[in-house]
Amino acid sequence: MLSNPELFQKVEEFIRSQDSFRKWEEANGAVKGRMMIDAAELPEGVELIQDRDDKIVAFEASFDFYDVVLGIGIYPRTNEPATRVWFVRQTPDAELPDEVWVEFFLEKLYGAIRGDGSFGYPICSLVNDTSDVTIVPGPPRGE
Repeated sequence: MLSNPELFQKVEEFIRSQDSFRKWEEANGAVKGRMMIDAAELPEGVELIQDRDDKIVAFEASFDFYDVVLGIGIYPRTNEPATRVWFVRQTPDAELPDEVWVEFFLEKLYGAIRGDGSFGYPICSLVNDTSDVTIVPGPPRGE
């Protein structure tokens, strides 16, 4: 389930109001799923694969078609991982995401971090079988 469905709904309403989205949907087909990436807390017990004197930022992805949150800690200044990907089941019997969705999460996250290490969130993706529309906000003021 999405971590913040109300916010995602507002973003989706804006996206759907754009003529370019209507053209995208006509060309690619209807939206079949949603993914939302947001900043998060680094969970206790997550092991660092690279430990350096640099700021670590944790991100989590939630989906409307999985009851699992994916997370990773990264060094945004260098765009390198600080942890491996972790999974948090939102329901006890939740199925873990297919590897393709882990790769999609990482692709969208790393692609949203600017060369200077700045980033905005939440990152919202509307997906279907062949394509996606992903909205990446600018970094907050002061970052």
